[in-house]
Amino acid sequence: MRIAAIICEYNPFHKGHQAHISWTKQHADAVICLMSGSFVQRGEPAFFDKFTRTRWALQAGADIVFELPVSSTLQSAQGFARSGVFLADALGADALSFGVEQADLSSLQTLAHLCQEPSYSQRLRHHLSCGVSYAAASQRAAQDLLPSLPDALFGPNCTLAVEYIRAVKRYHSPLQVLAMPRCMPVSSTACRQQYLAHQPLDALLPFFVLQALPSLHAVTLADLEPMLLYRLRMMSIEDWTALPGCSEGLEHRLYHASRAHTSLSCILDEASTSRYPLARIKRLLCSALLGITTDMQAVYQDHLPYARLLGLSRTAGPVITELRQRTRIPLLDKPVQRKHDPLFMLEQRATDVHALCTKQPCGLDFTHPLVLY
Repeated sequence: MRIAAIICEYNPFHKGHQAHISWTKQHADAVICLMSGSFVQRGEPAFFDKFTRTRWALQAGADIVFELPVSSTLQSAQGFARSGVFLADALGADALSFGVEQADLSSLQTLAHLCQEPSYSQRLRHHLSCGVSYAAASQRAAQDLLPSLPDALFGPNCTLAVEYIRAVKRYHSPLQVLAMPRCMPVSSTACRQQYLAHQPLDALLPFFVLQALPSLHAVTLADLEPMLLYRLRMMSIEDWTALPGCSEGLEHRLYHASRAHTSLSCILDEASTSRYPLARIKRLLCSALLGITTDMQAVYQDHLPYARLLGLSRTAGPVITELRQRTRIPLLDKPVQRKHDPLFMLEQRATDVHALCTKQPCGLDFTHPLVLY
C-alpha cells in the first residue's frame, strides 16, 4: 500500500485543498493529513475548530487525519516543516505531497541545497543588514548566487516546500516528494477575509463547507485579546527571554510594548519590523499565552512521543492497520492514555483556549469523539 502524507492547516478548507487531495489520491493508495490543531503557523488561533476541519478533510477524500502538535505549528516555516516531515516519516508514509506556485521539482531541490551553503548564509546576512524582510533577503541571497532562479520559486508555498525538502534530507527519510502545481486562484487568507466581510464564498469553498458555516463560530486573534493582554502584563523580562526565538533585544521591545499599550494591535504595530515580521511576533504572543518555551520546543523538535488521531474515514481500516505495522511512534486514539504527558497537556491548553473563544466547555480533547466519515 502506497501512503502519501499532506502537511496542512485547512484554515479554512477550500476548493484548492479539495483539488490537492484528489490529485494526491491519483499518486497513492491512501492519503493521511497531518493537520495543525487549535493554533496555526501564522501565529493565530485556527479560524474553525480542529474537529470541524478534520471532518472537511475526510469529506474531501482523506483517509486519516492526525494532529500536528501546537509546539510544532507555532514555529517558523523551517520548524513547522521539520515537525511535519518527522511525523510523516515516523508514521511510515511513502510520499509527501504539497502544492506549490512553481512545481519544478529540480529547481526546488536546487534551492533547498543552495540554502545550506555557507555562501548563501553570507549573502543572507548581508541583505538582512540592509533592513529588508527575511523573505526578501532570502530571495535576493539565492538569486545573487543563481540569477536564473525564477521569482515564482519564492512564493510562500514554494518557501515551505523547500523546507520540506531540506527536512527530508535532514532526517535521511525515504519519503518521495510530490509537488502539485497550484491550479486555483484561491487562498485561505482570501476565504477568511471574505467570510469576515460577509461576502459570498460559493466560488471558493466546497459545498459541504458552505453547508457547515451557519452553525460555526470563527475565531480570530482579536478573540484572544483580553486573555493575551492579561498574560503579557504578568510577564517578566525572564519570561520573555524563555520564549522561542525571543532574544537580541526583542524581549525588551515586547516587554515594554505590552506594558505601555492597552490593545493588541498597538503592541503588534510597535513590535513588528522588517527584522521581526508580524507572523513571528504573533507566534511569540501565542506561545506566551500557552506557556511554550524554548526548552519545551527543543524537546519535541526532532521527536514526537505519539501521533494523535483526530479522525478517519469509515473505509480506512486497512490504512490504519498498515500504519500500526509501520509506525515508529504510538498512535493515540484514546487521549486519556496521555492525559499527563507534557505535550498533550499543552495540547489541552490550546484546545481549551480555542473552546473559550467559541463559548464551549473545557476538555474537548477528551469528550469530543473521534471524527468518522
